[in-house]
Amino acid sequence: MSEVKSTLKVAGWGCEGCSGATADALKKLAGVRSVTTDLEKGVAEVVHDDSKASRADLEKAVTEAGYQVVG
Repeated sequence: MSEVKSTLKVAGWGCEGCSGATADALKKLAGVRSVTTDLEKGVAEVVHDDSKASRADLEKAVTEAGYQVVG
């Protein structure tokens, strides 16, 4: 298992519900151990098994939740 911590800069959040919806979408991915979001900073920190959930998978989940990964 190659557990890593990825930080995603997310655009489009306007409230706690937005960051919560993003966290929920990320938590549904296989291999994701934990998700922490910071609405003020616009970031989601994800601890995940990189062999099961790649950064591309994380970005896709954010996009499908209706938000955009920037940077």
